[in-house]
Amino acid sequence: MEYLNHIALNSGHHSKIYPEEISKDSYFTLRGLFKKSLCRDGIGIMDGYIMKSTESGIGYLITLFGILNGSKAPIFTIGCSKNDTGELWRLLHEDSPLPLNSKATDQIMLPYVADKLEIAMPLFVDALKWTDDFSRYMGWICLAPDKVR
Repeated sequence: MEYLNHIALNSGHHSKIYPEEISKDSYFTLRGLFKKSLCRDGIGIMDGYIMKSTESGIGYLITLFGILNGSKAPIFTIGCSKNDTGELWRLLHEDSPLPLNSKATDQIMLPYVADKLEIAMPLFVDALKWTDDFSRYMGWICLAPDKVR
C-alpha cells in the first residue's frame, strides 16, 4: 500500500497520506494504545480522553470521547477501510449530529481513513490541535501496520 486517502467528512477535504509522514516513535506508542482500545470500555489515551475501537470485516471504527462531568461525550470518529463496499462509509454518514460536506453516496476511494467531528467537540476544542494527525496515524495502524517501520 503506497498511500492512504484521508477524507475529513465535515469539510470534504481529501489528501493522500504516505507512510514516511509518520513518526515511528509516536506510531508505536499509538499502536499500543489502539490495541488496548479494542476492549469493551476503551482506554484512556491522555488526561480527559478515552478511545474506543471496534473491528469488523469491512474495517475499523474508532471514537474519541472527552470526559465531561464524569461521563463520556463523543468528540471525534474515525473510520478506516481497505475493502469497504459502502457499508462503513454509509455508517460514518448516518445520524451525524453535525453537517458533513460529503455524502454516503459519494464514491469511496480505497484505502481510506475518514474522520468527522462529533457533537461534543465544541466543548473540547483543544483536541482539534491533534485529532487530524491522530486520524492519520490510526489509518496506518489499522490498514497497513507493516508499512511504518
